[in-house]
Amino acid sequence: MQLPSPVKTLREVGEALSLEKVDAPLGLRLRAWWEGCPVADLGPDAIPDAAPVETPPPSQETPPPAASPGAEVDDPDDGSYWIDRRIEVAELLWGEGNATPGGTSRTMEMIGAFGVGQKVNVLNVGAGLGGAARAIAAEFDAWVTGYEQDANLAAAAAARSEKAGLAKRAAISHALQGEVELRANVFDCAFSRESLYTAEGREELIAVIQEALKPRCPILFTDYFITEGREDDPAVRRWMAAEPVEVIPWTVDQVHQILQQSNFELRVAEDVTATYREDVFQGWANFVEAKDGSGISERLLTDVLSMAELWAGRVAALDSGAVTIHRIIALKI
Repeated sequence: MQLPSPVKTLREVGEALSLEKVDAPLGLRLRAWWEGCPVADLGPDAIPDAAPVETPPPSQETPPPAASPGAEVDDPDDGSYWIDRRIEVAELLWGEGNATPGGTSRTMEMIGAFGVGQKVNVLNVGAGLGGAARAIAAEFDAWVTGYEQDANLAAAAAARSEKAGLAKRAAISHALQGEVELRANVFDCAFSRESLYTAEGREELIAVIQEALKPRCPILFTDYFITEGREDDPAVRRWMAAEPVEVIPWTVDQVHQILQQSNFELRVAEDVTATYREDVFQGWANFVEAKDGSGISERLLTDVLSMAELWAGRVAALDSGAVTIHRIIALKI
């Protein structure tokens, strides 16, 4: 199936995939499609945007119903956004072993810019589900050390590396990004994808990475950045409020300063927002096409709708111009 190009909005993704052509959020159209009814039949209370931002705590007199014996339970109160169902949805969207648009192929394309050789040591900060780490380990006979600050993602990534027989060559561990400890002069390159915008102690982390890299070796990362002068833009505030974890915003100028302070030489600061948007849309297009006959399982429906709204918000922020995705490459001096 051919998608129109360029696809400009999440609404057009739905239209391109023959979802009901009405003025309603993608999440609502997905729900109507799953339930096999027109959007209008769901009523105004079904629209995700109409849900209150905050909900009152449950009444002390009415405890929540207990799960039925044998029922599958994902604990949403363990502090992690990445419960098992959301991990499953992410892999349906972005590909096996991936929690990021573009998946492994986009990461490998990025890594290709390094000219990575065989049997190198690679550092992956914000490893997600470890798909890229395993691909690099397999293709380059490399040793990849990955860190992921979400405990559930890290555990899932480690399990997938174990299953693939790459537990040592693509080792993923849980660590808060500001608390990563690394040996000096070990790694031939370091990379990260859309993870530093939520990292506390970001300046210290970049300094630690600099120490861990061998001389004249590169760091490459993509991340969300605030456009200079638009830090107080309503689009930025909406985006930050909707993110599942706290955003610690920064600008491209700030990353330049941080890299200089950490003795990195900035080589590339490229706006790749357009490519990122295409990856987002393609992931949703592939997902809806794959589910067109079977529908979305009821077990996953809530999380699919939640992710649809999350990504609609992210794309809206990118479309406003107040938030961008940039690719950064720097060399250790």
